[in-house]
Amino acid sequence: MKTKHWILLFIGLVLVALLAQLLLTHFRSDGTIATIYHQNIPLKTIDLGRVDTPYTFTVTGEGGAENVVLIESGQISIQSATCRDQICVHQGPIRDGTHPIVCLPHRVVIQIDRRPDDAADAVGG
Repeated sequence: MKTKHWILLFIGLVLVALLAQLLLTHFRSDGTIATIYHQNIPLKTIDLGRVDTPYTFTVTGEGGAENVVLIESGQISIQSATCRDQICVHQGPIRDGTHPIVCLPHRVVIQIDRRPDDAADAVGG
């Protein structure tokens, strides 16, 4: 009889833990923050987890330089650029902070960082 109570208590605790995990992941962003820099100056910071509808942001520079940045849910990319090599466009979207998007001719950098509260979780495991 006591074993049955322990099993029910264990199952109840597992269900509460699963419900808490579901609620926490549903109501928070994914923790990815994208920052768009032009000439080492941050122009715009975007929480990619909170983007519902895709939109564009244009970075303009000297001499008609232009980079059109496409912001989507969970990812960011350079949609078009007026530079000759188009490396930044061909790189495609980024979703995490493993590597930035860089347009050297126009001095545009897009970097994704984890939120400070999520970074502590990543270090601690």
